[in-house]
Amino acid sequence: MRLEKMRSLKNNKWVWLLPVLIMYSCSSGGQYWRVRVEMPRPVSFELERFQEMVVTDFLVLKERSDFDLNKETTEYFAFEFGKNIQIPVSRTKIAPESVEIFEQEDFWTDIPTANEDAIIFTGTIDYKSEVRKALVDREKRQFEDPFPDSTALEERKFFTLFFSLYLIDSKTGKTLYQKDFKETRNYQNPNQTAYFAYFDLIQSVKDKLFQAFLGEELLQERYLIAK
Repeated sequence: MRLEKMRSLKNNKWVWLLPVLIMYSCSSGGQYWRVRVEMPRPVSFELERFQEMVVTDFLVLKERSDFDLNKETTEYFAFEFGKNIQIPVSRTKIAPESVEIFEQEDFWTDIPTANEDAIIFTGTIDYKSEVRKALVDREKRQFEDPFPDSTALEERKFFTLFFSLYLIDSKTGKTLYQKDFKETRNYQNPNQTAYFAYFDLIQSVKDKLFQAFLGEELLQERYLIAK
């Protein structure tokens, strides 16, 4: 299992030296070496201590007319977690009507699961788009007059994703993990659609969740000092 492999790496205090053989640069004085190594991140919540993950419908705070926000979100995370964790990942439909549903423990214990010890992946989601003016640096072209670089107001399409995650214990109905995300991105392309921008933003959320749940490696710099 992925987590067991990472724990074994953490227990070996010398394992981070392995990339040194192929990733280092020597300083001009020859007194130390600056190396880039991959260090495992600490896991903030261990998903794989459960027997199953159940991805349920999300509470959409404001429905969109251009695409089904709940469908795209649940399908995306069911697929991504299904190929990256060792426990089974399933989907089930619910009908969340308000944010108060996350405090109703009986509601979550009544959700059918294939395994008794399951973690429920759910939450709220909202997605907004707007056109705003932004200050943009203008690059000087070659052979232009030697004036300083200038800035100008240009229109940009901004998309913002509000994502609140709840991980709920299927046996007790209690929330074991909760985190809010706000991801914003702007595009110069005036024809950028909300649908395609959504996947850029939801991927940013996914990357942060994977760092928290799977402890993906972080590239860092270290120094080896010669005595």
